[in-house]
Amino acid sequence: MCNRGHRAEKTISGNCKSCVAIYNEKWRKKNPKYFSDRAQKDPDRILDNWQRWYKNKTQAQRDLSRIRSWNQHGIEISLSKYNNLKRFQQNKCAICKKTESRSLSVDHNHRTGKIRGLVCRKCNLILGNAEDSTRVLTSAIRYLKIK
Repeated sequence: MCNRGHRAEKTISGNCKSCVAIYNEKWRKKNPKYFSDRAQKDPDRILDNWQRWYKNKTQAQRDLSRIRSWNQHGIEISLSKYNNLKRFQQNKCAICKKTESRSLSVDHNHRTGKIRGLVCRKCNLILGNAEDSTRVLTSAIRYLKIK
């Protein structure tokens, strides 16, 4: 519980998520033109920065960066465990079995934190949008089988 009495999770920086959301909302109301002005001045700036960063890194450096991010979000995985999973899955998505040229995402149970495997971006989005619900995914399969 934070000093304001919220029972919210903490952010990476250790602040209460509810307090951060309240602060951000107040800041956006005080500065409504901030994002629109920046976007109008240089709309490709953010994309250019990301592309420059991506081009200058090796695949191993990009994987390490993602692992650090996952660890900050409570997914406990080391670079060696990630690489072992990648080798075990032959650099293929655990769901669609397609070879992924980019980094594979770590799929995990959100309640237990247990790692299930590595999945591609598309399959990770499917699981995320279905909120890991087997009921929703089964229903989607039935829907797709309708002629």
